[in-house]
Amino acid sequence: MTKQQDLVIRPLIPKAHIEGHRPSCRTAYSFNLTPGVGRTHGESIEAEWAHSGGTTSSTREMGPAARHAALDDHWGW
Repeated sequence: MTKQQDLVIRPLIPKAHIEGHRPSCRTAYSFNLTPGVGRTHGESIEAEWAHSGGTTSSTREMGPAARHAALDDHWGW
């Protein structure tokens, strides 16, 4: 098991957004050039946020517990 002090979190730029950055950023923050990342596009969270956009209007006026339950139901947790 990895110890917490051995964990390195490295910021990367998702593939759909990286072309808008300078070449030096593309090299430093590319998913394709980062060891251990595998083949991913890094856009999964964007797709989920797009899918969940409708929940804001239905949960806006809920209390914290009801909102939490509604979002759990939405995402299937």
